[in-house]
Amino acid sequence: MIKDFINPFFQAINNNFEIFLIIFIVLILTLLLSLALAKFRVLVFLGYLPEILKAILLKIVILGQFALLIGLMGVYWINYQVAAELIKIPDNVLVSTDWVSLKIPIYFIEKNQLHRINANGSNHRIVFKAETPLKEYIFSPDGRYLVIVSEKDVFLHDQETQNTEKVDTIGNIIGSEDDLNGVIRGVRWAKDSQKFCYEIHRWSKYSSQSNLYVFDLKDDIRKSVISPGRKISSVYWSRSSDSLYYIYNEALDTSVRGYPFEVKVYRIDLVEMKPKLVTAFPYQEATVPTDSLALRDIQLYLDNHKYEFGRAVKENALMSAEGPSVGIDQNDHLFYVRHRWFRKRLFKIARYKVDYIDSEYQKKGGELMIQHISWLPGGRYIIMEHKTIGILILEPQTKRIGRLYKSQGYAFGWYKA
Repeated sequence: MIKDFINPFFQAINNNFEIFLIIFIVLILTLLLSLALAKFRVLVFLGYLPEILKAILLKIVILGQFALLIGLMGVYWINYQVAAELIKIPDNVLVSTDWVSLKIPIYFIEKNQLHRINANGSNHRIVFKAETPLKEYIFSPDGRYLVIVSEKDVFLHDQETQNTEKVDTIGNIIGSEDDLNGVIRGVRWAKDSQKFCYEIHRWSKYSSQSNLYVFDLKDDIRKSVISPGRKISSVYWSRSSDSLYYIYNEALDTSVRGYPFEVKVYRIDLVEMKPKLVTAFPYQEATVPTDSLALRDIQLYLDNHKYEFGRAVKENALMSAEGPSVGIDQNDHLFYVRHRWFRKRLFKIARYKVDYIDSEYQKKGGELMIQHISWLPGGRYIIMEHKTIGILILEPQTKRIGRLYKSQGYAFGWYKA
């Protein structure tokens, strides 16, 4: 009986703790100001009001401190000690997301299909379907085009015309297609959205090769970068979209040189398609020295990461651009931090055993049921994949959660200029 009263009481404090704390601080400051004014005889009333204020203040401060301490202990107990409930359907999960107010199309990969659906569950359609599983997709800076990468092919999709063309494939080097291995990576759009580059690395039991290509949408042609010596990787477009750059950090002998690295900058002209050394200078770190390059009139386009979505989890995916963040604690609780200080437990995430992985190499209880957690633009909702329920959208502030799509999916993305 007492537990049924105490738990909702502390839960209410927990859900609105910042508000209670602000009210308490404002009240204390107001009373302290009144005490100060009374001490200097500003609020003298009938000659004894200052003493009354002092007595009232003393009791309020003492009782308030006890109340704040109890509240803090209750918040700590709820968010760090008491186990939250497991997420259940239909008890905790709504069957739709029609309550979501975010007006933005969400893209995601389901095996060999790329889907598009509004955050409220409307206007769902399959954008593209490949023969092999998809790995990633990359928006052009203007949002019109998509480069879609599967395990074997590169595709270009025009969102205005809904046309899709195959740009390249891993193909064969020697022998049958089954003998060939390869990987496609490094897709980067030029700022003008009319060109993109990509790398294909191929190998078999007979030979191997690595190539860097540039595809021009206007001329509908693919060009290969000629590199007679060093392997070219991690290239960057110029901001003018008329050339490519790649940076090579050469380690130096610090016993005879004053700097640990020498940065060599190569430029690839789109006409000749050959890399040429344009500058070299010493540097302290093996990174891309954008400031030093800018001083040498080399302006790189570095915004590609905003438009690419794939299997890899993006850095800081659990923190929204607006400030709120979510995380998973050591007891598998999904928690929410609205501002900076106070953690709010939302629910406990169940685990499952992975059949094809030996239990010796799995975490205790198996893998987490929820994966691919990411904030949606605006900092109000998060999207995630549940292994049995499907794709979910959660509003952490209210703990409201709904199912966006009934099957599994990953690589959640959207276009935001």
